[in-house]
Amino acid sequence: MFVPPTPHGRKARRPYTRTDRDELLRRVDLRALASAFTTLNPGGHGRCPHPNHDDRNPSFGVFRGRDGIERFKCHGCGWSGTAIDFVVAMRSITMGEAFRYLEERWA
Repeated sequence: MFVPPTPHGRKARRPYTRTDRDELLRRVDLRALASAFTTLNPGGHGRCPHPNHDDRNPSFGVFRGRDGIERFKCHGCGWSGTAIDFVVAMRSITMGEAFRYLEERWA
């Protein structure tokens, strides 16, 4: 969705709302998404080595928050976030493109 620039330097609105984002993130299976880039250990928090740097010990984990949204955290480097943040980093795309990518896979 194209969002035209606004006059007077104001920020353009996002093509999706926070409610849209939260609904999508509740549907996304972050474990399945992350398993395309690394091998998650079964059970618990699905710990594994970090997909972006060399780890000998499993420091990357996926967990579900109280709001029903799965999140990830690497205890080695501190990187954390949601499925959108994961796709942005792993595919080197923008947040809008990551939202559309996840929307197509988990519609």
